[in-house]
Amino acid sequence: MIRDILLMVSGGGRTLESMAKDLGIPGDNLRQRFMELELMGYIKKLDPKDSCDSRSCSGCPVSRSCSGEGAYPKMYELTDKGKRVIGRGERG
Repeated sequence: MIRDILLMVSGGGRTLESMAKDLGIPGDNLRQRFMELELMGYIKKLDPKDSCDSRSCSGCPVSRSCSGEGAYPKMYELTDKGKRVIGRGERG
Protein backbone atom coordinates (compact mmCIF):
# COMPACT_ATOMS: atom_id res chain seq x y z
CA MET A 1 0.00 0.00 0.00
CA ILE A 2 3.00 2.31 0.46
CA ARG A 3 3.61 2.35 -3.27
CA ASP A 4 -0.08 3.05 -3.98
CA ILE A 5 -0.06 6.05 -1.65
CA LEU A 6 3.20 7.34 -3.11
CA LEU A 7 1.78 7.07 -6.62
CA MET A 8 -1.24 9.12 -5.57
CA VAL A 9 0.96 11.76 -3.94
CA SER A 10 3.11 11.95 -7.06
CA GLY A 11 0.02 12.63 -9.16
CA GLY A 12 -0.86 15.68 -7.06
CA GLY A 13 -4.13 17.55 -6.71
CA ARG A 14 -5.89 14.91 -4.59
CA THR A 15 -7.67 15.34 -1.30
CA LEU A 16 -6.98 12.97 1.53
CA GLU A 17 -10.63 11.94 1.48
CA SER A 18 -10.58 10.97 -2.20
CA MET A 19 -7.34 9.05 -1.73
CA ALA A 20 -8.73 7.17 1.28
CA LYS A 21 -11.87 6.28 -0.67
CA ASP A 22 -9.84 4.94 -3.59
CA LEU A 23 -7.67 2.92 -1.21
CA GLY A 24 -10.70 1.61 0.69
CA ILE A 25 -9.45 2.80 4.08
CA PRO A 26 -10.75 5.35 6.60
CA GLY A 27 -9.38 8.90 6.37
CA ASP A 28 -7.90 8.66 9.88
CA ASN A 29 -5.95 5.59 8.80
CA LEU A 30 -4.54 7.42 5.79
CA ARG A 31 -3.61 10.44 7.94
CA GLN A 32 -1.62 8.09 10.17
CA ARG A 33 0.09 6.56 7.14
CA PHE A 34 1.01 10.03 5.88
CA MET A 35 2.68 10.78 9.23
CA GLU A 36 4.57 7.47 9.04
CA LEU A 37 5.65 8.06 5.43
CA GLU A 38 6.90 11.51 6.40
CA LEU A 39 8.86 10.11 9.35
CA MET A 40 10.32 7.39 7.11
CA GLY A 41 11.45 10.02 4.62
CA TYR A 42 9.24 9.05 1.66
CA ILE A 43 7.22 12.28 1.55
CA LYS A 44 7.65 15.81 2.81
CA LYS A 45 5.12 18.46 3.69
CA LEU A 46 5.18 21.54 1.48
CA ASP A 47 4.73 25.06 2.74
CA PRO A 48 2.24 26.51 0.25
CA LYS A 49 3.07 30.03 1.38
CA ASP A 50 6.44 29.57 -0.34
CA SER A 51 4.97 28.66 -3.71
CA CYS A 52 1.47 30.10 -3.73
CA ASP A 53 0.63 32.98 -6.02
CA SER A 54 -2.87 33.89 -4.89
CA ARG A 55 -3.41 35.79 -8.14
CA SER A 56 -3.44 32.56 -10.14
CA CYS A 57 -5.70 30.33 -8.05
CA SER A 58 -7.59 29.11 -11.12
CA GLY A 59 -4.55 27.07 -12.18
CA CYS A 60 -3.90 25.60 -8.75
CA PRO A 61 -4.93 21.94 -8.23
CA VAL A 62 -5.96 22.62 -4.61
CA SER A 63 -7.80 25.89 -5.16
CA ARG A 64 -11.09 24.38 -3.96
CA SER A 65 -9.49 23.56 -0.60
CA CYS A 66 -7.79 26.90 -0.15
CA SER A 67 -9.13 30.27 0.89
CA GLY A 68 -6.13 32.09 -0.57
CA GLU A 69 -5.92 34.07 2.62
CA GLY A 70 -3.68 31.99 4.84
CA ALA A 71 -5.85 28.89 5.26
CA TYR A 72 -3.78 26.67 2.99
CA PRO A 73 -4.43 22.94 2.63
CA LYS A 74 -1.74 20.46 3.62
CA MET A 75 0.31 19.51 0.60
CA TYR A 76 2.97 16.86 0.22
CA GLU A 77 5.53 15.84 -2.35
CA LEU A 78 7.73 12.80 -2.78
CA THR A 79 11.28 12.89 -1.56
CA ASP A 80 14.06 11.31 -3.61
CA LYS A 81 13.60 8.20 -1.48
CA GLY A 82 9.89 8.10 -2.33
CA LYS A 83 10.63 8.60 -6.03
CA ARG A 84 13.03 5.65 -5.95
CA VAL A 85 10.33 3.40 -4.54
CA ILE A 86 8.00 4.26 -7.40
CA GLY A 87 10.76 3.98 -10.00
CA ARG A 88 11.89 0.54 -8.84
CA GLY A 89 8.38 -0.71 -8.21
CA GLU A 90 9.14 -1.88 -4.67
CA ARG A 91 6.14 -3.08 -2.73
CA GLY A 92 5.40 -1.86 0.77
